[in-house]
Amino acid sequence: MRPEELGFLRYLKAAKVPLNEFEFSWQKIADIQLQLEKLIAKNYFLNQSAKEAFKSYVRAYDSHQLKQIFNVNTLDLQAVSKSFGFLVPPVVDLKVGAARRERPEKRVGGGGFGFYKQMNEGSASKQRHFKQVNRDQAKKFTR
Repeated sequence: MRPEELGFLRYLKAAKVPLNEFEFSWQKIADIQLQLEKLIAKNYFLNQSAKEAFKSYVRAYDSHQLKQIFNVNTLDLQAVSKSFGFLVPPVVDLKVGAARRERPEKRVGGGGFGFYKQMNEGSASKQRHFKQVNRDQAKKFTR
């Protein structure tokens, strides 16, 4: 648990959630970080799963209501990515809660399947493009 997240314990105590603290010795814990990084780098499906888990963690951290405790700007992405087995953090798009004006506008009226206006404007009218090809550039096929 990060030091910034310790404030969350007050909210849990206020909600009367029973809390137990466990103490352990760091000498008894095996250092498997290098093995984890090698395994995730070698196995494609494990790498993809770890990438999605990392992205979900960061997005959940960003969308949490208690911004004073769970501030994504104070999150050390390098350390978090190491805990997911990465040497370099994967790219995460944090536009989870896009502003209303940035969202595509839905069509009004019946007869549609909820398509979006802004996404279909380019394909609203069919267009054909013709390009004149020189005879030298034309490919000839024979049987």
